[in-house]
Amino acid sequence: MANSYTPQDFRLVKPTKVLGASLTNEAISNEIGLTYNGSLNLRVDVVTSAVTVGAGITVKLQMRSGNFEAWADVAGANASASVTAAGTFSMRQNVEVAADQANMPLKKQVRVVATTGAGSAVTINEVRCSQGM
Repeated sequence: MANSYTPQDFRLVKPTKVLGASLTNEAISNEIGLTYNGSLNLRVDVVTSAVTVGAGITVKLQMRSGNFEAWADVAGANASASVTAAGTFSMRQNVEVAADQANMPLKKQVRVVATTGAGSAVTINEVRCSQGM
């Protein structure tokens, strides 16, 4: 079978999840099981609307090996994004990028969490994950 990217929506709450102010590492996606190719090349897009940026909004990737392990932040600038307005914000991990190599291979499960500062709010419309089959 040929390698391909098949985006899937992993939102935790459907149709949307509204986040208020002062949240830390609030889960906005379900657990995403990675394929072998996904553990080396992964892209996650977070689609937002109704954004109010007070003290800031950040989305980031976390990973773990299995259900009994604590979630850990994926390191590096490519593993998080600042939400500044309504739109699509991307995070990626690629084995070919030197800054991402310390995370490789990614652990078996990843998820997306959000942190909102004082006076901030955001609606999460989609959390799309693309990984090789």
